[in-house]
Amino acid sequence: GEIAEWREAMKLANAEIEMANAEIERMKLMASLPPPATGSASASMPPEKAAKVDQWSTEILDKARRGILSPHPGNMRCFYIIYDQMGDKTSAFYRLVVDSLDRAGNLKDGLKFEDLWDAMLLMAKERIIA
Repeated sequence: GEIAEWREAMKLANAEIEMANAEIERMKLMASLPPPATGSASASMPPEKAAKVDQWSTEILDKARRGILSPHPGNMRCFYIIYDQMGDKTSAFYRLVVDSLDRAGNLKDGLKFEDLWDAMLLMAKERIIA
């Protein structure tokens, strides 16, 4: 009856409020994002490795940015941390990329991009919990 309809309407209204709040949160985060650091990987690396580190870093930054901008960002805080940390050439996140590649710039030990990304998400989650 009428009460059930009212409850349903309230549920919809609350869902819309939550969506709007998530949107506001996301806009605030995007506004506060630093521009990704430019400049190449460490000069001490062989050039082919440095090029690959830059390439992977860019891909990770892009994936994190897409995550932050997605309509239902489940791991928004993680994406934000990854985005923020990847711009810092001294961060553990950046080092992870460097350390995951051999001198020729190939991922070591049969690692895949997904493995690198999953490790980043784990590191970011640990930061949130800490």
